[in-house]
Amino acid sequence: HDLDMLVLRRALEETKPWIDAQADFVLHVNLSPEQLQRHDLAQEIVSTLERYGVSRDNLVLELTEEAHLGGTTGIDMMQTLRAHGLRISLDDFGTGYSSPGRLMATQYETLKIDRSFVTVLERSDSDLAMMRLMMAFGRELNLPIIAEGIETAEQRDILLHLGCRLGQGYFFDQPAPAPTFAQRFTA
Repeated sequence: HDLDMLVLRRALEETKPWIDAQADFVLHVNLSPEQLQRHDLAQEIVSTLERYGVSRDNLVLELTEEAHLGGTTGIDMMQTLRAHGLRISLDDFGTGYSSPGRLMATQYETLKIDRSFVTVLERSDSDLAMMRLMMAFGRELNLPIIAEGIETAEQRDILLHLGCRLGQGYFFDQPAPAPTFAQRFTA
C-alpha cells in the first residue's frame, strides 16, 4: 500500500505542471489488486488528489482483471472508487479470468488490450480474430480501447484498420525520465 501511494504522489508531483499547462492531460496510474482490500482507499486517493490540486478527471486508475478475483470485496471497492468520481481502466485486458458480466458491472473508462495480443497480430488469422473479438466487445460496451505494446508500423496499421485509435508502445516512443518527457511534451 505504501509503495502504491508513493507512486501516486510522485506521479502527481511530476505531472502537476503538465496538468496545469494542458487541462485535459490524463495520468494513468496502476493499482495492485491488494489495494482494493483497503476500506479507506477511495478517500485516500481523493485526499491525495486534493493535496496536489489535481482534478479527478485528470487521473485514471488502472487495474488488471486479477482485481475481479478478489471476489465481492474487490468489486465493491471498484464501485466505491467510481462513486467517489474516480475513473478506472481495465489493464491487460484478455489475460485474466473475468467474466463479461463482472467486467460490465465495473463500468470501466477504457479497455487496455494486453501487449501479448498485439505482438502476434501479423502471425495468424486466429490471433487477428481474437483482436477483432476484443475490439467488438469494447465497442459494444462503448469503451475506448487502448492497444498496449505497439512496436511496429505494421501492428499500428492493423490496429487502425480494426478501428483502434489509441495505443502505446515503443513504436511511438521509449520510456523517459520526467524531465526528458517534459521537453518532448512542451516542444
